[in-house]
Amino acid sequence: MGVITYPNEVLRIKSTDILPEEIQSDEIQSLIDGMILCMAEHNGLGLSACQVGSNKNIFVCTLRKEGVTAIINPEVLARSGHYKSRKEGCLSVPNVRKDIKRSELFKINYFDREGKPQTLRKTKFEASILQHEMDHLKGKLIIDY
Repeated sequence: MGVITYPNEVLRIKSTDILPEEIQSDEIQSLIDGMILCMAEHNGLGLSACQVGSNKNIFVCTLRKEGVTAIINPEVLARSGHYKSRKEGCLSVPNVRKDIKRSELFKINYFDREGKPQTLRKTKFEASILQHEMDHLKGKLIIDY
């Protein structure tokens, strides 16, 4: 499994939700495992399914407290009105770093890889990681800012 890079149009396709009964399937579990391995091989902090050629509504990321986490069908619950600009890079847009203004607090609902509903509330840098990956699920890249 390799990382798809811009200008491949797969990166622009909006992701589709995974049905609850599909989460435990071999297909989805293999996708998650492959994404985690690919993210690690490329020293990434996050990786969305579109970046490996799938239109599934899923991303993986590494968070301080939770470790490597699969986020399935995320929905935004809250975001702060306070923003901070940080330099971001992207595995799918190599050699580009951009200052992007993101909410300092970001809260989502999602399903974990076992299909259990979860809530995640992150601030600062980790909130930026979540927002970056959720942009991918909508077909948005850092170069769009």
